Amino acid sequence: MLQTDYKAAKTVELVIENVDKSQLSKENRNMIGDKPVVDISLRVDGNIIKWSNSRQTGNCKYPLYGYGF
Repeated sequence: MLQTDYKAAKTVELVIENVDKSQLSKENRNMIGDKPVVDISLRVDGNIIKWSNSRQTGNCKYPLYGYGF
């Protein structure tokens, strides 16, 4: 998934933050409804690492307490 080897990094963080839904398009806000939206990023030594690999899948289990799931 990542193109670089980060063995020399001092810190590696997986960061999950709430997203301000008012910044989303009206269409997306309508589709999402009252469910939470999160941004998941990888930071190495404080820098956000951009990554993409359409052949690599991933799963993220995020409990949605209070949303009927």
